[in-house]
Amino acid sequence: MSLSHNVSGRLIDQSCLGRFTSGRSKFASRLPGLTTRRSRPASIILGRFMPTRASTHKLSRFTSARWRSARKHSTRTTPSLNNLAVLYDFEGREADALPLYERALAIREKVFAADHPEVAKSLVNLAGLYREENRYSEAEPPYRRALAIDEKIFGPEELEIATTLDDLGVVYIAEGKYADAEALYKRAAAMADRHFAKQPLAATIFSDFAQLDVAEGHYASAEPLDVRALSILEEDFGSSSPRLVPVLGGLAEIFYLQGRYAEATTALQRELEIQEKVLGPDDPALASILDNYVGLLLKTNHTAEAAQAQARAKAIRMKANATASSEPAY
Repeated sequence: MSLSHNVSGRLIDQSCLGRFTSGRSKFASRLPGLTTRRSRPASIILGRFMPTRASTHKLSRFTSARWRSARKHSTRTTPSLNNLAVLYDFEGREADALPLYERALAIREKVFAADHPEVAKSLVNLAGLYREENRYSEAEPPYRRALAIDEKIFGPEELEIATTLDDLGVVYIAEGKYADAEALYKRAAAMADRHFAKQPLAATIFSDFAQLDVAEGHYASAEPLDVRALSILEEDFGSSSPRLVPVLGGLAEIFYLQGRYAEATTALQRELEIQEKVLGPDDPALASILDNYVGLLLKTNHTAEAAQAQARAKAIRMKANATASSEPAY
């Protein structure tokens, strides 16, 4: 059975479904005056398979039919349950996804040994959903268990281990367990240097490591990590790729916190330009970026430009509210 990761760490059974990606949970800055989007936002799509409501409905019917005809706890059923859960998760239907993830895990635990790689894959999916719902204390145990399984089966240098180290590190940061997170990121970063220094996963690890440094107030050490992550992504995807957005937001935060407002403005302006190309000029997501941009422009005494950006953010929100109010309720 072939599986792949989407951006949020979900594992998709390729025997039933093409690949697609979704977004990792967003980290809002706890610092006043600047809001950043760390990690991989939902607006960044990595290309491959994008699920639609039609495909979700089709898979739902396929799963129901297979479930009726399959014997209890059949391993043939599990990929369909898992993939349907991933689709629900992607659409924001966490309440529908959770029991399917739990069912897939329960089947794999009964069919396979408790430390089987298939069990680890289900654990990662379940933990990822908990993390996206900010249920960090519930996400931690399945991530830890998945990590232990992978280390036992594959050894300490497997790529999957680096991914889980990063995922668990994000949970530790959210829980304020900075010492635990630092140990994981040091290990993951060392693995990246040894095995995949130029790959996007390395950029993810370096950028999330920078997030930890920012949380601890270590801005000087955070900056080179984000700079390195940005360089990797620029080399792989180009200077205007939407994959750069979270790292540019992270750099803007780092510069801002160090009082380097001109550099922060440049990074944020670049983020805004990329998002405008991807989302369009009136997308509601631009309003929060413009809010940050206004704050930086005021810091650098560009009051006229700040007023224009503020007016634009207001217009975007008014248009979004008008559109929402005109849509029929179902």
